[in-house]
Amino acid sequence: MYTGSVRKDKSSWYYVIEMGKGIDGKRKQKKKRGFKTKKEAQKALTEKLHELNSGTYIEPRKITMKDFLNEWLRNKQLTIRESTFKKYYWIVNKHLFPHIGEVMLADLSPMHVQQLYHKLCHEKELSNENVRSVHKVLSQALKQGVKFEYISKNVTEFIGLPKVQKKEIEVWDLHEVQHFLEVTKSNRYHIAYLIALNTGMRQGEILGLRWKDINFDRNVLYVRQTLSHYGKLSNSTKTAAGVRTIALPEQLMKELKRHKVEQSKEKLKCGTIYEDRDLVVATEHGTPLHPRNLLRNFKIHVEKADLKEIRFHDLRHTHASLLLKQGAHPKVVSERLGHADTRITLDTYSHLLPNMQEETAEQFGNMLFGNASKKNNQSIIKEVTNLPYVTNM
Repeated sequence: MYTGSVRKDKSSWYYVIEMGKGIDGKRKQKKKRGFKTKKEAQKALTEKLHELNSGTYIEPRKITMKDFLNEWLRNKQLTIRESTFKKYYWIVNKHLFPHIGEVMLADLSPMHVQQLYHKLCHEKELSNENVRSVHKVLSQALKQGVKFEYISKNVTEFIGLPKVQKKEIEVWDLHEVQHFLEVTKSNRYHIAYLIALNTGMRQGEILGLRWKDINFDRNVLYVRQTLSHYGKLSNSTKTAAGVRTIALPEQLMKELKRHKVEQSKEKLKCGTIYEDRDLVVATEHGTPLHPRNLLRNFKIHVEKADLKEIRFHDLRHTHASLLLKQGAHPKVVSERLGHADTRITLDTYSHLLPNMQEETAEQFGNMLFGNASKKNNQSIIKEVTNLPYVTNM
């Protein structure tokens, strides 16, 4: 049975735990200093004695946070996407090393972490959302530290995080979509915008799409490959649910066939310098189109069309919002977007639901009491892939 006591020196309180005698017969003690009050020291002593006496105590590894985080990054690199790893690496080097890198892993306290977040918010002027990203990385690392028995607890669990205001999604309505597609009709990357608006695919999924991933007999495409933000092709998607099959409208299939013919002409013109990667959206030489170039092209044409400024990613949100407004089931929308859970879809587009509730109630009332027009009945059973902005092109 381990015992201990709380004491005070000139500057602070500390505790001492009697650990018995070593092999050499000498008395062994465990001390920890730096407590501001007797109450704090007593609380820490009680917790440590409980761990020791219950057999749950873990001897902390003598390693700095910098060395520990570098070790964690090396292990993490094997299990996450390259783009995710680069983001984690940047956060660790930019925000964690400068502030807590020299702190010993065993000495890291909730106060260290709270001070770090305060400094990032007020001195570095990081947004609350970015501070939460830093917290996510640090928490994951310390969780692994507990799992590998480097430390006994994850101190980030005791930290209050700044609130993040949910950003309202910006989307285009049907007329804006039609106008944009008309303006980009002669543009090289018109096909990319058509795919985005008809499928809700992510930018990387569109730029990684191959001709062999499109089944022209069944009018479907398979999302199997992506292009990272850094221009690297990968046979993986953002999540497991990202690997999916998406039904396509007949009008888009015609545009894809037309685009394939034009691409074949480019291939003949380039001759041996053409790199055939089988990509649907590619440069004149067949190589992957860098994401930044597509974003630049998109921004130029949004301005040219004199439309409300949105991001390329918002074309995905636009697709989902138009589907939901025309009565598509959230489960179908979720599957098309590649969401891991329908709840993600409902949470993301919850602002559309009140209007949908009213429209659904009106349609049901008309149907039940015999006042439904032919138009209303058709809107209820309309196929989700038969998008109105495609048929009007």
